[in-house]
Amino acid sequence: MSHLPNHQASQRLETDVSRASIKGASPRQGIGAAVAERLATDGFTVVINYSASAKPAETLAREIEGKGGRTLAVKADVADPGAVRGMFDAAQAAFGYRSSAWRR
Repeated sequence: MSHLPNHQASQRLETDVSRASIKGASPRQGIGAAVAERLATDGFTVVINYSASAKPAETLAREIEGKGGRTLAVKADVADPGAVRGMFDAAQAAFGYRSSAWRR
């Protein structure tokens, strides 16, 4: 179920980029989760970043995958450049390419 208002839910995002890493998507309520769901609906491969609790991120990832989306939940402290590099390496290993990033 999309968290976006109805007037926006019917508009598809058109872009040449088809991958995104999203920080702040792991809390099930909020803009990060809504953005992850929407991008997945629009055909994006989504990497969900979390810093502490894996369960909300993994739950969201399973929900997206259950709807046919491609996603990966990855733990990384975005204040640590090495951890961010590791997150992008995990995305590349899982999907064969690096992703763009979105942060709320």
